[in-house]
Amino acid sequence: MTENNPIPGPVVERLKAAVAAFYATYGRVPSVIFDADEVIYPFWEVFIQFHNARYPDLPPVVGPFQDYNMGHGLPEEVGKAIYESLNALDWSTLHPDPKAYPVLAALINAGIDLSVATSHLVENLYQASAKVYQFHRDFNGHLDKRLVITQDKTRLLGDILVDDKPEVTGALIPQWEQLVFTQAYNLHVDGPRATWDDLIEVLTALIEARIPGYEYVTPVVEPEAEPVAVEPAADAAVEAEAEVPAVTLPWTDTEVEAEAVALPWETEAAAEEDDSEQVALPWAASEHAGAAVEMPWAAEEEPAAEVAPVTMPWDDAPAAEPEAAAEGERTYFGNVAWDALTTGGDDK
Repeated sequence: MTENNPIPGPVVERLKAAVAAFYATYGRVPSVIFDADEVIYPFWEVFIQFHNARYPDLPPVVGPFQDYNMGHGLPEEVGKAIYESLNALDWSTLHPDPKAYPVLAALINAGIDLSVATSHLVENLYQASAKVYQFHRDFNGHLDKRLVITQDKTRLLGDILVDDKPEVTGALIPQWEQLVFTQAYNLHVDGPRATWDDLIEVLTALIEARIPGYEYVTPVVEPEAEPVAVEPAADAAVEAEAEVPAVTLPWTDTEVEAEAVALPWETEAAAEEDDSEQVALPWAASEHAGAAVEMPWAAEEEPAAEVAPVTMPWDDAPAAEPEAAAEGERTYFGNVAWDALTTGGDDK
């Protein structure tokens, strides 16, 4: 990667070829799900600074964490304080890894069905809304409809999950294959792994492996032919005599304006504007020669129009007293054995 062209052209071309072959085989593009914390958003440095400032009387916590359980190996009092800090942290203070921008843009532009899945701590009152806000802020709204907040990623459909957690578990058998995003606490995990520096190459290889009999053939670039040298005329006078004088044809003096004929398929049909995000698929006619990937969220966000507050008719009305359930009648939330329900999932 370089500053001017962060994604090498051949790397992008191979990814686009894999997406096209996947589409030709299955009739859809590959789906890739990204985790947020410690993948798109670096976490531990901001969190440690926040935690140590919040608990100055406790032994300071240092990173990076060597275990996914951040309280592992720490005194009980410190471990408890860490989780209290997690429940108080403002997640909007996190910002994306700069290397994530060109990689995510290249994947979307290549036709990948990209989404983001992140979980939230139920005791952190504003964490879920803060995560929605930070993606809207940092990606200029272009990932708003791709964001999913869930505590069980096994319920998500996708081909590949990029996640830092050593073992992502839940209530279901995952339909995706995990691509481990390398961190200090998951080095013991077997299977494919990557960082932002090699993620596109590793992801491309995983997509290619899902296409039966597929093998990428590197395009052969023919060398440019050298220009043929033209010998100058020996005698300028001879060349001048050889020139044929221009002939004015009789119809060239009259300007004829042909009446334009509107062909049926050239008329513009009225169409409702589609507000869904359009993805440039690799098989669409376009020129791609390794140029820097254009990131749609680089544009400045236009300020939202102010909306006048609306007073709803029921705002001034007193709240109605709930009707008591008849004797022996089950209420919706009553008598439900919640502890018997299957739980599981993620905490970040």
